[in-house]
Amino acid sequence: MTETAAFSIVGEWSECFSTALREIAGLAVTFEIALARDVPAAMFRWQQEFSIQPDQPITIGLIKEDLDTISAAVGAALGLTGTSAPADQRLYIAVMRKSMAGLALALGGWSSQLVTTAGDGEAADLAVPGNTYQIAIAFAGRNVTLYVTIPRAWEEWRLGHAPEGSKASSQPTGSLTLPLLLDVEVPIRVSFGRTSLKVNDALKLVTGSLLELDRSAGESVELIVSNRVIAHGEVVAVDGNYGIRITQIVSRKDRLIHDQPLTV
Repeated sequence: MTETAAFSIVGEWSECFSTALREIAGLAVTFEIALARDVPAAMFRWQQEFSIQPDQPITIGLIKEDLDTISAAVGAALGLTGTSAPADQRLYIAVMRKSMAGLALALGGWSSQLVTTAGDGEAADLAVPGNTYQIAIAFAGRNVTLYVTIPRAWEEWRLGHAPEGSKASSQPTGSLTLPLLLDVEVPIRVSFGRTSLKVNDALKLVTGSLLELDRSAGESVELIVSNRVIAHGEVVAVDGNYGIRITQIVSRKDRLIHDQPLTV
């Protein structure tokens, strides 16, 4: 019974991971899930916490060769060549984060509440033990294996939110969460440019001081959502107020390459 509860979470994440690869890189994916019997000792592990279980991260592991295989496939699909190892790893992490966001939607659908991703990052070892499943994934003539560890607390949570044999247990969906997300407000900022000052120079600023920014007068400004640049535009006047006309949406490829919080 407990194994079935964990299996449903693994199955939902596998679907989300497949969707992430398809939406980001256009890759068609098939997968098979089984209870892991031999787990490699040396793996790249990624831990993801969620708002409803912040101290019980779900862990995804894979060997270095399989990580490189996924990153190379994504990079090739996006037209990226000659990327360094850290950049390649960042492509895999981008897919992983997208898949975890999808899982958060499904978890919210099962529980009829808003579920969000919390802390994440590379992990040297398992933070919390649990049942580990292996997922054999095939795409574009390539085969990789991922190992998903679901803490026991998640299994108990799953049983409590979807009785065995119910429709929610066999057909999980995140659609119930979408209406909740539509009313969530996100901060939007417009950046005209940035500069750096020594503390000593900053203390000398007075009314009328001029600061030279890293952008010329004719360049577009940046539209920033949650500390990430999502678009560029030009400043316009609307009924006496300043506004911004969108001239370019940041491409999927650029968002993947620069998928780091913006520092101001």
